Amino acid sequence: MSRLTKILAGSDLSEWADLALQRAALLAGQHSASLSLLYVLDHAELLKVRHIDRLEKTRQGFMRVLLEEAKAALEAKAAALVDQHDIKIDVHVQRGKDFVEIIRWARDKGDDLIVLGAHGRFYIRDWILGTTLERVVRKGDRPVLVVKKKPTGVYRRVLVAVDFSTHGQHALEWAMRLAPDAEFHVLHVYDLWYEERLRAQGISEQDIAELHSEETREHLDELNKFLASCKIDRSKVKLLIKQGYPGPTIAAEATRLGADLIAIGTHGLSGLLYVLLGSVAAHVLREAECDVLAVRPVRAQFGVP
Repeated sequence: MSRLTKILAGSDLSEWADLALQRAALLAGQHSASLSLLYVLDHAELLKVRHIDRLEKTRQGFMRVLLEEAKAALEAKAAALVDQHDIKIDVHVQRGKDFVEIIRWARDKGDDLIVLGAHGRFYIRDWILGTTLERVVRKGDRPVLVVKKKPTGVYRRVLVAVDFSTHGQHALEWAMRLAPDAEFHVLHVYDLWYEERLRAQGISEQDIAELHSEETREHLDELNKFLASCKIDRSKVKLLIKQGYPGPTIAAEATRLGADLIAIGTHGLSGLLYVLLGSVAAHVLREAECDVLAVRPVRAQFGVP
């Protein structure tokens, strides 16, 4: 499976975004990939600055100063990463709408992966329609690695959540590309939604337990068939079948396993290319304690509102 060749890391110069830069640099070194760092000055935000004309600079001059300061700060961060990882890093700053420019840059430059921090100006636990991170995941056409923790080394244990769809297959193949030296736990979660109704009908706990065993066997068979269609090294994969609501179960299972990365596919509803708030992917992005790789459908297209 091919390694990464070009990585893009977005930064708002916050300490949380620095975690994403550190992970991106570690990946670049691991894969012998080039790394680009991008800062976007959202000029729309400047319009909210009160009394900007009293700063004795024109608005354009003020923007130029901010861009110069941002570039200097980003170059300093890049220099430290180069010394630590012995990699090639390009630094870029520009004006525009942050999520649009991040997506457009990755597409135009042919980057394999976008790396962003889970924190920064927008905190992921306050996930609402319109945040930079949410929009890059929802509208972009590249996998997005969401970094939540300070890197301590390459990824060693990866949990991949699959639903037997092509989206799950793409997520698994991408996770093994990103972390070729890791061990992989492939998880399928099923929800026996009618369990309480069975109890209400007087079905015994023993019969319900047998029903769970039967469901587990059937889903395990399906999971083995699914993996047979994936282009992966099966020797690295351990299989898991769990019952419950997918979002919380995936996050909890990652914690139990001590996973340092969750990989999950995102997909549209009725052909619409967006992640619905409250969906499995959104829940995992919000609640997981470890990093999350959100993998778009193969045919996802870049979209600007």
